[in-house]
Amino acid sequence: MKWISIFDSRPKIGQKVLLYHPWGEKMNYKDVIVGWIQAVHTFESSENIEWVDSQYTPIEPTHWMPLPEPPK
Repeated sequence: MKWISIFDSRPKIGQKVLLYHPWGEKMNYKDVIVGWIQAVHTFESSENIEWVDSQYTPIEPTHWMPLPEPPK
């Protein structure tokens, strides 16, 4: 599997994927996390999207890839 830029394509809304999020040296987080896109409804637009981590915290990843198949 290869990393996909979020500007080239995106997964379906709600599909869990691996995300690459460069937090920087001061943050105590991993750069690769599980997250997804969720729909956000605002007054300005009927539907926008945002990337979120497993705690529904909005994040700004640069790349994503599908999750691997679970072990059998």
